Amino acid sequence: MLRMTRFAVRAGASLRCLVMILTGVVVVIGAACSRDGATPRQQIEALFDTIEAAAERKDLDAVRDAIAPSYRDSQGHDKRAVMRIAAFHMLRNETVYVLKRVQAIEFPEQGRANAVVLVATAGRPIASAEALLGISADVHRFDIDLIATDSGWQIVAAEWRRAEVQDLL
Repeated sequence: MLRMTRFAVRAGASLRCLVMILTGVVVVIGAACSRDGATPRQQIEALFDTIEAAAERKDLDAVRDAIAPSYRDSQGHDKRAVMRIAAFHMLRNETVYVLKRVQAIEFPEQGRANAVVLVATAGRPIASAEALLGISADVHRFDIDLIATDSGWQIVAAEWRRAEVQDLL
């Protein structure tokens, strides 16, 4: 009986591992396929989804890839400075949970976009915007400028300021 239990546990673990691998393959293939046929708006939304997931995983490389080498904002930050700020926040917080809402994406000219994104961050999971009313969270509004590159959309400038939880509702 003990042997059967160990086998069942190993089989269950192997099955979970296989499911995770297959899920990963489907996500990668799906992302590759959708990128080719995706509209610029969908590509930008996918970029923001990637940044959101990277922040929760504390994946600084994925955040770095989203920022153009030519990044510059009105406060004088370049890409290196923004990466230092991101690294500081990732190191400072043990866990980070993110809720984002893309309010607007506009295309003033070919290959350029402007987006307004509201972002809430907290030290515990954020189930919904309404859940923010009962937890301690930081909420910011980001006004983001993007350019299309050969590898996808990248952020070339961003301005941010505090926002209110009600802005996400």
